Amino acid sequence: MKINAFVAVLATLLAINTIQAQTTKVSGKISGSTPCEKIVVNAVDGNKLVPLQTVVPDNGAYSFEIDNANKNLLLLQFQPSGLTSYAIFEPKAKIVVDYSLGQTVLISNVKSSDEMLLYKKFLDINEPVEALNREYQTAEESRRREIQNAFETMVPATFDQIEKLLRDNKSRLFSALLVTFFENQFDTYAPLYVEVRDALIKDYPNDQMVKYIDQKVKSVMLPGTPAPDIEMKSPEGKTLKLSNLRGKVVLLDFWASWCRPCRNENPNVVKLYHKYKSMGFDIFSVSLDRDRNSWTQAIKSDGLVWPNHVSDLNGWTSSGGATYGITSIPATVLIDKDGKVIARNLRGTDLENKLKEIFGK
Repeated sequence: MKINAFVAVLATLLAINTIQAQTTKVSGKISGSTPCEKIVVNAVDGNKLVPLQTVVPDNGAYSFEIDNANKNLLLLQFQPSGLTSYAIFEPKAKIVVDYSLGQTVLISNVKSSDEMLLYKKFLDINEPVEALNREYQTAEESRRREIQNAFETMVPATFDQIEKLLRDNKSRLFSALLVTFFENQFDTYAPLYVEVRDALIKDYPNDQMVKYIDQKVKSVMLPGTPAPDIEMKSPEGKTLKLSNLRGKVVLLDFWASWCRPCRNENPNVVKLYHKYKSMGFDIFSVSLDRDRNSWTQAIKSDGLVWPNHVSDLNGWTSSGGATYGITSIPATVLIDKDGKVIARNLRGTDLENKLKEIFGK
């Protein structure tokens, strides 16, 4: 009995030590022009924040312990200002992070955390652009023009620095969040998303941000990936399939009769159709209309003479649009003879030049 009791106590102590070993200790100082009465530490769970604990600084100094067996994305809220800062704290570490609060949150010092050091470097690179952005909001018109001119050289240089920082640190979990800095330029930075995803997906398959960039990469159908099929009804009620055009170069065109940019682009699409249709070029048009008469009248008015017009008349909830993640129109996907994506969102001269490249004239 005594031996069994000893084993039980030992097992309990080992369990406690294992739990304690995962605890991360975080401390630092808070300075700057904006006061901080408390810090709320939140876990980021998808689109929700889950409060974990509240920390009250003592003369600007703060410290807390967090049970962080896995690296999780956290959001720190500095009250009463409402300023926020992301954080990822490595398990079993003693981390020092100093924050400076003003119009925004800056990290002024980091010790014992590679993740937070990466975040600090990112913020440091981007801060000159953010500072100019803040100045622009209240500047006189003449100064605004100066700032706009400065942006023309500063922004591309900043993007290049951030891209290099992420490529050099793609196996750091924070890179899964930081790569979304390029969300509005995804077509340009898609290879960077892929690099970061590939570097993290094996070690962090269940992390929220890793899963997000994985789905992002999959849903946008990068060049060389198979184009998903679309099966919808024509104006006459006939079922048409995108895959029936296999063997041709196909422009998958998402549009609507009420979309002025779409209608403005249609003459160029018509011209290219007539120029290349005899060489194996075709168009599959998916309308995001809701009104059948408006849809069919626009087809006739704009001279969209190819036979492959489809719609379920569900507007933005179109099944075809959902398949391709369409959130704005006009939108296009150019597909090769084998049914693989060549490029997305080519219009005007860009589309014309790509077809010249494909067909040789």
